[in-house]
Amino acid sequence: MAKKVPWYVVYDWKSVLGVGLVIIIVAAYLSIYEIPEYIRNRKLNDYSGEVIGTLISINENVGMNQGREGNKEFIESYEVKYKYVLKGVQYEGANRIESSRKNSLQLKKLMGKPEPVSIKVKYDIDNPEKSLIDLDLHHQADTIYGNNLKDDPNYYVLTVQITDSTELKNVEFQIGRTEVIRVKVLRFQHYPTYVRNKYNVEVIKGDSLSGIYHIRPLDSVFAIEVLQDLGEGNVFIKTSFDGEVKLFPSNGMTSMASREWVIE
Repeated sequence: MAKKVPWYVVYDWKSVLGVGLVIIIVAAYLSIYEIPEYIRNRKLNDYSGEVIGTLISINENVGMNQGREGNKEFIESYEVKYKYVLKGVQYEGANRIESSRKNSLQLKKLMGKPEPVSIKVKYDIDNPEKSLIDLDLHHQADTIYGNNLKDDPNYYVLTVQITDSTELKNVEFQIGRTEVIRVKVLRFQHYPTYVRNKYNVEVIKGDSLSGIYHIRPLDSVFAIEVLQDLGEGNVFIKTSFDGEVKLFPSNGMTSMASREWVIE
């Protein structure tokens, strides 16, 4: 009959402590990041109301780690404030969002956009003051406003700026002479921009990322069309029908403006 070995002989205390430390670290990570994110996603699924709101601010909550090289700061979470309008009533919300890698990347993308930044907000239809922002990259939406929404607090006119390549002056055209222009759709510079002939102009070459194009007028009256590739789910057109505000997605290659010149 084999002799039983006491349990304290079988187990190495260092191994036991190591496993215990790993369990504590994993539990701490889950409680700090994964569990709050899980609860947040559950609420997002429960909130059935959707509206495009406007970002107010993103602030970083900084924590401190102690290590061999001294104290080191890290971003613990983000405080995101925003506003949205429902049936003429403006609401404001504030969300505490954990600093996971995915959340940090998405929030930094929002922070890099020109103001005002539009975001998708999900809210409780029974209590519209309760809301959360949807950080899904497909819903970090830009908004194009219809002319009938001038009373909207976030309304702005979509503006296409066309200058010389240095952005310092307007371009003076001559028939048959190639000029270099820079085309910029203000607030929408983060989408690729394209220029094509509308009539009486030759588009020789261009770069959709910088918006710089070489064009040659073929007549005294000529025009270009400015288009942008808006992708899928990134931009909404906001307008009003019969007093009710509607949102329509604007996807793919979209005509943003046309510009005509007359050479005297």
